[in-house]
Amino acid sequence: MKKFLKILVLGAMGIGVLAGCSNDKPKSEVVSHDVVDSSEANSKDPISSSELLSSDSSNSSSSSSSSSIVVKTITGISLNTDGVKKAYEIGETLDLTNLVVNLNYSDGTSVATTDYTVSPAKGTVLNEKGNVTVTITYTLNDGATTFTKSFDVAVDKTRWGDAEALLMQTHLYGEVLPFTGFATSKVAYSADGDMIVISGGVIEDNTFSSYEAKILAAGFKAASNTSYKFKKTITTDNGDRFVQVFFGRGDNNEFYLEAYDPYYYAFPAAFMAYTVRTSFDSNVVIPAYEGADRYEISERDSAVFCYTNSTTALADYRATLTNNGFTIEDRLYNGFTMSYSTDRTFMILFNYDNNTKSLDIYAAPLDYWNGSLITGFFTKYNGEDVGIPSLEVTNGLYQFVESEYNQYFFEEGRPESIHAFMRIYNAAESDLTAYSTKIQALGWEITGNTVFTAKKLIEGKGVARFEFDFDARYNLITFTIYFKLDPLPGMAWPAEEIASILGSDITDTVPAFTGENNGFSVMTDAYGSFVMVELPQGTENVAAENYINNVLIPAGYTIYGNYLTVYVSPHNQILVQAYMGTSGSISITFKVAPFTTWPGTRLNRILNDMFGNITDTLPAYNGAVEYEIEEDYDAEEIYVYIDTGDVEIADAVDAYITTLTTSTTNKYTYIGDDADGDPHYLSPNKQIDVCPYDNGRDFALYITHFDLWPKATINEFFDDRGFTDTLPAFQGTYASATATEEYPELVIQVNFASASEVEPAMNSYMTTLTTAQFTHSETLPFGFGEVYLSPSEEFTVTVSSYSTYFELRIDEAEKEDVNTNEFPMDVLVQYFPTCENLLPKLSSSTITSYSTNGYEGNAYVYAYFNSVDAMNAGYTQYLSALSGASFTHQVVWGSYDAYFSPDGTFFVVVDTYEDQMAVDIELYSTEWLY
Repeated sequence: MKKFLKILVLGAMGIGVLAGCSNDKPKSEVVSHDVVDSSEANSKDPISSSELLSSDSSNSSSSSSSSSIVVKTITGISLNTDGVKKAYEIGETLDLTNLVVNLNYSDGTSVATTDYTVSPAKGTVLNEKGNVTVTITYTLNDGATTFTKSFDVAVDKTRWGDAEALLMQTHLYGEVLPFTGFATSKVAYSADGDMIVISGGVIEDNTFSSYEAKILAAGFKAASNTSYKFKKTITTDNGDRFVQVFFGRGDNNEFYLEAYDPYYYAFPAAFMAYTVRTSFDSNVVIPAYEGADRYEISERDSAVFCYTNSTTALADYRATLTNNGFTIEDRLYNGFTMSYSTDRTFMILFNYDNNTKSLDIYAAPLDYWNGSLITGFFTKYNGEDVGIPSLEVTNGLYQFVESEYNQYFFEEGRPESIHAFMRIYNAAESDLTAYSTKIQALGWEITGNTVFTAKKLIEGKGVARFEFDFDARYNLITFTIYFKLDPLPGMAWPAEEIASILGSDITDTVPAFTGENNGFSVMTDAYGSFVMVELPQGTENVAAENYINNVLIPAGYTIYGNYLTVYVSPHNQILVQAYMGTSGSISITFKVAPFTTWPGTRLNRILNDMFGNITDTLPAYNGAVEYEIEEDYDAEEIYVYIDTGDVEIADAVDAYITTLTTSTTNKYTYIGDDADGDPHYLSPNKQIDVCPYDNGRDFALYITHFDLWPKATINEFFDDRGFTDTLPAFQGTYASATATEEYPELVIQVNFASASEVEPAMNSYMTTLTTAQFTHSETLPFGFGEVYLSPSEEFTVTVSSYSTYFELRIDEAEKEDVNTNEFPMDVLVQYFPTCENLLPKLSSSTITSYSTNGYEGNAYVYAYFNSVDAMNAGYTQYLSALSGASFTHQVVWGSYDAYFSPDGTFFVVVDTYEDQMAVDIELYSTEWLY
């Protein structure tokens, strides 16, 4: 029993008088908490013997007929909270240091106690803003009688803590950022870039907009239209400094923020030196411009922006370049003055921007006409090498540039849009005249007056095409090289092909071109589908106008909206435009016209065509001005672009999400956000995945099927490499899974609706791998993942977790070295079939042995020698052998000497290792360059 005071009266024994006695009890006195001694009583209830008051005055020598005992009882508790912490920031723990709890007695006295309970308990994390009531409870020994008292503490978070504020003040020039609102937020300083990093807290729907409001209220200005980036000028004792803030989504769906000064206050010479050394393989120093207040760099563009109000900045930098040996070109390129380095490996483009008040300095690589680069461009996408001849220009400055969208077009299954450029500066128009004669002698047909088109028939495959022109403003020749062969022209109007592209729902037709022509080809590129009409030379100038006036308009086509050259069919189903193409042709473009009402019937037809038997339907968005559908059967994607008219796009998106999620008969379920932060919703029968989002111009719907484990893509990847091992499927519940080949690997992304699901699912899959006899071989540093090796050691699986998904990265496993006494061509040819007839062997009487290994796209040979001198001699001999075998030299990856094979499918990098007395010969597929 707890705290139940019992007074035992011993009838046969005398009890000493307690009243007025000291704290020293007579031995005969018994005071009990249940049946415990006085020391225990004092430890449990702070009551000394003097606190038991009795009227008994008898002693051992006197007689007494009666005795009475007066007991002091507990009447309640009281609190002293004067020293207790009562103001908290979200995320702090309840601190009850200095709290005093007193027991109050019937005689008006009180004694402090620690034998109480408290709710919430000491150490509780306070996660919610507002007042928290702390309740103290004291219970008597009877277990039924309790006394309680309470006090409030306030939980708020209006500022960072002192330590975080000091950190920001030190490194952000006195600036203290607004609190994010997350209890788990951390603030750290990174010396790399003098950066403050804030992370923590799970992102909700309104996280970014909420923090954006705080940043704007703190005096920052938006610095980007497409991302959460803001800038603010900070005035310090050393003049104006700047703080740039960028925030977004970090690991595990955490809020992530970077705050730093984006500017340098001295010219960033180290950055420019690194750029020319690694990107252009040069040691030529880019001269500094010293007259700016601050400098900003762009690593992607190899550029420095020098902010200055000097009206002579352009002339000053021109003089600086000249004084440092750079050659200045007396012409402008898109407004930029051109200059190139003494070793002709890179150029400098510079200009003064009056809008930003900055001298902008760009560095760009220079090269020569390199057949291997162009051949590699074709072979990279598994295309036909059409053998485009070189153009030699005396003192020419060459650049080979691929379109930055090529990989996207390739992955989207749009090879007709893949293209590259070869630019030659310091050229003359007469260079093109000689070039035209040269390529015509090689079987190319040339058409055009200012923009020339070269075409050549590749027997049985199609027509190779590239374009070239001369720009007198810059003394520049530009070649535009197309990857995909054009289809062979037919002599009949391709009505069936056009109808197939437009779809069976279309009853209108594109009227046939009926004038004199040399044939028709239907093609598709980044801008849509079109008919290329081949024409007799000189007739193309009026052919497009005649087609509009004499064919389209009489067939009932009318001007479409405000587009003066676009015509719409009689039933508003097709848009057609005709215009002059390259010399000797016109292009007639056609596409499905935007719908004026929700295109439900066409969407249902496309869904069934693309995905099979789809019974789910997509709810309508009504009230828009226009609807336009774009379907990609190869990528299994559908886009609906909706012109919402006067309705704000964000409001339209929100309204449509409400339509999706509140229907009683066709309710869609939220399954998570994609990498862009846009939400995805799953149809009732789990057949359709739809994502409503704002693409910056329209309200867009991205529609695809709900993809479970992507077996087809995985099997194709494995079949291409001859793997016999299989990859177990993830069997748990997940939102979707996709597989993408990122050469030379396959990346599988398993997506979930929330971050909390990722780790358990990933751990479950690693157990699945182990059960399937995969062996754990490595833990990657910095939490980058766990590596498993397949049962037959054919491939590895790297398992890594991210915000709302986990990723599997499949790669061919490295094999055991093959050791031999002969040059191991038989091993190399397994990975590079053409190398047997192209690659020279390294042979020497001083070679002791060879070892070789390889995997997809890469193989190597080590040749071991009996001395360093013999190794160096072998190295020199092999470089000579490569040149003799028509391998062409080029610097790759900034500083490596590479030798490209004559067929352009692979290149060789040769090196030496003195400690092993070995020459290293490494073969790489040209795909490794991209």
